[in-house]
Amino acid sequence: MSFFSFFGKSGSESEDENGERMQMGTFKGRLARATTPLKSMGFITLDGQTYEAMSTQGFIPEGSLVKITGFNMGNLTVESAE
Repeated sequence: MSFFSFFGKSGSESEDENGERMQMGTFKGRLARATTPLKSMGFITLDGQTYEAMSTQGFIPEGSLVKITGFNMGNLTVESAE
């Protein structure tokens, strides 16, 4: 399971759990699937990887298609794409 840790990083890069640099711009606008209900916070799956995410629209049910809109406080931000 992959998680973002943005503390101490620039606004455009982060490191994954293996210490590899990730460009945050590569996520914005992409579609993912909610693997848990997003009651503000939850988890999404993108390309077989699981990420912690925060809904910008309130509750999103498990299994819903979501669009990654950005990053906030170390988490991906998403909105419903359905």
